[in-house]
Amino acid sequence: MNNRLCNWERALREYRYSVDLTMFADKSKFPGCFDCNLTDGHRLQTITFEDRFRNRAEYSIEVWFEVIYWKMFSQGDYRRNHRTRALIQHVERSGISARDLWAACRNYTDAETRVSFDAVRKLLGFRYQTGVATTATFIAFLQPDRFPMVDTRIAKWVGWQLEHSQFTASQLVRPKFLDSKETVIQMHDFGFVEAWIKWCRNTATLLSQSTAQHWRSRDVEMAVFRAWGDRGNGILFWTFRLWSGHPDLFRRHSGRDELLSASVDVELQLLIELILQLLFFKQGAKAAYPGHRSLVSQRHHRIDARSSPRGNIASETRNDQHQ
Repeated sequence: MNNRLCNWERALREYRYSVDLTMFADKSKFPGCFDCNLTDGHRLQTITFEDRFRNRAEYSIEVWFEVIYWKMFSQGDYRRNHRTRALIQHVERSGISARDLWAACRNYTDAETRVSFDAVRKLLGFRYQTGVATTATFIAFLQPDRFPMVDTRIAKWVGWQLEHSQFTASQLVRPKFLDSKETVIQMHDFGFVEAWIKWCRNTATLLSQSTAQHWRSRDVEMAVFRAWGDRGNGILFWTFRLWSGHPDLFRRHSGRDELLSASVDVELQLLIELILQLLFFKQGAKAAYPGHRSLVSQRHHRIDARSSPRGNIASETRNDQHQ
């Protein structure tokens, strides 16, 4: 099998996001809930958690609370408890039911418009323009075949690819978030979100046709999350190309978008970055992503977007950082 495809498979296989829902401070108020411990947090364990949510989402408001806690888990005890309590309090004050949230999400997955996405975001209690990553998380859990999660790590990975890989395909859009002082993705970046969703779908289709497993849009995002590692968090990393350069595969991503034009050689730049980090001891730099942070040591891989991921993801939490 082509090495680029093997890299994709390896990135997905090594995905980890360990979460212990039993640590929620108010767990005793919700009998039968917050009883999952995703010890390893690998893909199959995470899919089981997604299935649990999807099977109960229309009738159980508690599973919506569990997903918020899951998403925020890497943010530390205070933040994950605070954010989960905030959603619970908003729902209780507003009289919002699981059916209300489920119907709003279904409306978006049917229509896929900015207005329908924004309706879910507002129903979740987010004011101003925030809450994009959190909203995308629920939608991805409901329909993982079609929708990936999105957050600031994804935004930074896309930005890196567009800057360094001479990626010419028109599908990916540079996030405005990268050129601002904002700490989370906001609604004025919805064009970037739409482009990311479409790109993940097309990439999942291409990978499903070229590997031995079925890829979901959410799987593509998981592989990016794993491959990006802690880049930008002050941790040294190595990267690899996911699949540029294959003579037959992925020449066109969709329509006339060239996904895999000849790959620019970025190894020299990566070497320079590595030397600079060694010289200036950036390993201890403050983590830049409050969101979906990997809780296991990461051997860093590189996935090129002409093909695809390099990476990890982040959010208002998983935080937006999945926000």
